[in-house]
Amino acid sequence: MNVDLDLKQVLSLMRKRWWLIAIITLLGTSAVGVYSTLFLKPVYQASTKLIVNTASDIGGFKLDLNLINSNISLISTYKEIIRTPAIMDLVSEHPELGVTSDELIRNIGFSSVNGTQVVTLTYPDHDYKKAAKIVNEVSVVFQQEIPSIMKVDNVYLLNKADVDKQPAPFKPNKKLHTAAGFVVFLLIGIGTVLLLDFFDDTLKSESDVAAVLGLPTLIVIPKMKPVNESPPNPPNSPKVAEDNKKAG
Repeated sequence: MNVDLDLKQVLSLMRKRWWLIAIITLLGTSAVGVYSTLFLKPVYQASTKLIVNTASDIGGFKLDLNLINSNISLISTYKEIIRTPAIMDLVSEHPELGVTSDELIRNIGFSSVNGTQVVTLTYPDHDYKKAAKIVNEVSVVFQQEIPSIMKVDNVYLLNKADVDKQPAPFKPNKKLHTAAGFVVFLLIGIGTVLLLDFFDDTLKSESDVAAVLGLPTLIVIPKMKPVNESPPNPPNSPKVAEDNKKAG
């Protein structure tokens, strides 16, 4: 058992048992890829965009930096309002959506780029059409309810989710899962090789003898390959009898 391994010994050990590391890595990565493909259901994500903006009553719409900053500061408030039963209870009243208020609050996504008035709402589901219908309904209800809640009408729908769209799955990310599985099982393979060496009590070299027993090595018997020699013929074999007859 070699407890103290330096980097050179570790590399030598991995070189000797590279096949074991390769088998563990290959089988593990393949298993992760198959599991991600066959057993994980794809999740799709539908999204809509809203803009928080207020038109001035005097002179129609005009650019007002103070007003824009005020609208941007309201986005954080709107993020919390949309995740309340005041909005989601109204959305869940539509039986064709087949979703509860708690599920909506838990799964709805609300994001905005810093310094902009544009808000993106997202919703994930195994069925893209269902996700698109849900996020569209949330957007409409949110736009309708904000004036009564905030006493200001400044939310406008920029675009709805396309129900007929066929997007790529949002997750699982098969490439990422496979890459992560490769790294994990590569480390497992290396760890397995090191553990096998750790629990191996055989003495393989002169240095092992000196390290474990603390005794000098007097003689080393090299490993010899067997020599293929044909065995002598037994005395009563036909060939020996024939040779004796010829000699007589």
